[in-house]
Amino acid sequence: MRGGFDRSKAPDGSTWAPLKDPRARNRRPLRKTDRLALTATSYTVDRHGFVMRSTSYGGFHHSGTRHMVARRFYPDDVAPLPAGWAIVMHDAADEALSAFIPR
Repeated sequence: MRGGFDRSKAPDGSTWAPLKDPRARNRRPLRKTDRLALTATSYTVDRHGFVMRSTSYGGFHHSGTRHMVARRFYPDDVAPLPAGWAIVMHDAADEALSAFIPR
């Protein structure tokens, strides 16, 4: 996921729309303070599955509003789970399960 923020791309590989503010032309989308990128790239694994985190405003950026174009950073029904994500999540799940189930 961190690579998506670094490359300004959605999980499906599509490029995020550029910023409209001409003063922000040297800045990448969703990287003004990096708070969203740092928060959204952290997750935990519990007995129910993966718990993804975001900021209070992350959902507006992910889904868009009538005044803001969507810049998806999590896989969902629109952008399904890419293979690379599946591999990393599978490994994380195995690691988390090993703490609960001895092998």
